[in-house]
Amino acid sequence: MLLLFLLPGALAGTPLQPDGMVVVGATAEQGATPAFFEQPRDRIALWTAGSWRPSSQVALHGRVDGWRQDRYDDGRVLSGPGDIRLAAEGYVPARLADIGIGTWVKLPNADDRRELGTDETDLGLDLVMRWQAEEGLLARGRIGLEVLGDPERIARQAVRPASSVELSGRLWRFRGRDELWGTVSLGTRSVGQEGRAQAYLGYGWVLPCPVRWEARAEQALSGPVPTASFSASIGWQSGCRAD
Repeated sequence: MLLLFLLPGALAGTPLQPDGMVVVGATAEQGATPAFFEQPRDRIALWTAGSWRPSSQVALHGRVDGWRQDRYDDGRVLSGPGDIRLAAEGYVPARLADIGIGTWVKLPNADDRRELGTDETDLGLDLVMRWQAEEGLLARGRIGLEVLGDPERIARQAVRPASSVELSGRLWRFRGRDELWGTVSLGTRSVGQEGRAQAYLGYGWVLPCPVRWEARAEQALSGPVPTASFSASIGWQSGCRAD
């Protein structure tokens, strides 16, 4: 989502905003029930993601789930390629906080017959905000709408609200410039056969520059099935700065 980032889903949890970044990672989810599907499953995903900032007020993001595997309680194991997600956000500086617009699109690549994805194009549009303190504190927030394609009903889209807030802070500085950052986030996402909103709590740790190490965990706060996930990634980023 994210993405946010991260992806809300996928690219969220980024305390420093580099000029460029490329990472590879893995995510393990327990009890996941993607939107428009009924049965929970344990999912493993291998992915690669990147971002580029042509200016301090504009950011472009992308993520490709190269492989997904779903394991069900009845012993079934289904696997295959995942989806592709692209996102962009732009900000206008303001007196108290930067305010802007974010948008994302999910391109249909995963097989809906194996329930690895919906095989539909999804879209999102958000009002976004960020606030940076001088002493290593970054707050980000978004509120918007998701337009999700229903795999069971041709040409039907479900419109759902989505939101998240995230607070990132520098926990430790060592060896002159290396830093450890921590993040805490709270948000919503669409899950289950009806695409209902589920609240979640996330937290993570990032060693940013120039080799980027990141770990993130999430726990569902609502919904009929307890859901938890853990992600880890490693990559490289350039132009390290906190602005």
